[in-house]
Amino acid sequence: MHFEITPWYPFLKRIKMMKYMKNVCFDTYFFFKYIIFHLFMGGVILNLSAKLLEISFLCYFLYLNTVLIINLFTMKKLFLLSMLALFSLTMSAQESKFFVGANVGMPTGDISDLYSVSFGADVNYMFNTNFGVAVGYQSFSGKTISILGTDMKIPSASFLPIAAAGRYNLSDAFVLGADVGYAVGMSPEGNDGGFYYKPMLAYAVASNVSINVHYSGIGVDGGTFSSLGLGVLFGL
Repeated sequence: MHFEITPWYPFLKRIKMMKYMKNVCFDTYFFFKYIIFHLFMGGVILNLSAKLLEISFLCYFLYLNTVLIINLFTMKKLFLLSMLALFSLTMSAQESKFFVGANVGMPTGDISDLYSVSFGADVNYMFNTNFGVAVGYQSFSGKTISILGTDMKIPSASFLPIAAAGRYNLSDAFVLGADVGYAVGMSPEGNDGGFYYKPMLAYAVASNVSINVHYSGIGVDGGTFSSLGLGVLFGL
């Protein structure tokens, strides 16, 4: 027998944003600290403490602005409107540049028992070296699991992330970054989405091509859609 069931977690129409913000800031900081410690020891990067301080300030800046938005208005509606306004305001920036790409990853945490792989597409618009906006599509492919001898298909879950993008150049080749925003739920039915965050480390392999390793999370009530993945971006 083979049929579909809904995921184990309940979806709610409103996501409790505040409880995720603090954890995300700490997660982002320790992600950066881990990557830098293991990849750049031995003097490859000078003044490491100063760079970590600037990165922490960037994360805190994103945190404060998101908290302000939540306190003033309903986050979901205002954030979508803000992103549209930000796109229109930045189209005239002289240093702007589009990036498009794709990513693939392995689900982590509790959802790894229900989902086999994540994949998606990314579009970034940077209106200066450090700040921009990011939109994309992310899908988690459901597994077929067996319960008491019965095969059950977990429906795939898909999201449309819309986020503010922050970037910091460690060198001519290496860039640390983070996307913070809201992931609109696309499927299955009842998926209202949730708070979205994505710290990353990118390496420029050519003038218009970069690869990145990232950790992404979408907080929903009852769990988090998280994955560790690799991505590639092409400058247009």
